[in-house]
Amino acid sequence: MVFTLLQDGDQNQIERALEWAEAYGADHPILFDIDQHVTHAWADGDGKPRYAVIDRELTVVYRGRGEEGQSESFALVESLLTGE
Repeated sequence: MVFTLLQDGDQNQIERALEWAEAYGADHPILFDIDQHVTHAWADGDGKPRYAVIDRELTVVYRGRGEEGQSESFALVESLLTGE
C-alpha cells in the first residue's frame, strides 16, 4: 500500500494536497495527521519522504528516507513479491 501522510489538515493544505495529487497523477490515498500522532512516532526532523515496508504479519521490515529509501523499499517489495 502506498499513501502520502501530511502533518496538518487545514483547508489551504487540503486544497494544495489535492492540486499536488492531480498534478502528479497520484492515485493513492492522501492522509492528514491533524493531531500529529503518526508524525511524532516516525519523524526525525529533516522533512525528507519516509518509506516503510510492512510484511503480511504487519511487521515493519524496512524503514528508510529520501531517494535511497525509495529505491531500497521498492527493491525490497519487488523481492518479497517475486521471492527472489
